[in-house]
Amino acid sequence: MSPRWRIRRTNGNNSNFVWLQTTRGTYNGFPVGLGFGGTTDNFTVFIDEDLQMGKIKDSQLTFEKGVLLASEDFEVQSIEVWGCGGEDAEIKSQASASMKQQTTKSSGPESWSSNPDK
Repeated sequence: MSPRWRIRRTNGNNSNFVWLQTTRGTYNGFPVGLGFGGTTDNFTVFIDEDLQMGKIKDSQLTFEKGVLLASEDFEVQSIEVWGCGGEDAEIKSQASASMKQQTTKSSGPESWSSNPDK
């Protein structure tokens, strides 16, 4: 049966829980993508910048030992994102999206209907 859920708790060795790098050049030599556990050159779980492919290593630097997948490489099928900012964050997010939409309308392609960001 898939997926098969497992829990790997922190082992207390370090506090390198999550790494997110979205642009190249900011930290030269560091990976662009989303990493969990380990270090920037040895994540327990790493998802590439396109959110398409990932790698899993049996790193014991941050989490308890245990095999997560049979293969080190995997293809991302879906990602679930949660927001934890409450009602104020939702209001700000909607206002920001509205502002972006208005800016795109006034400075975008010839017509709003042909704009891919509409």
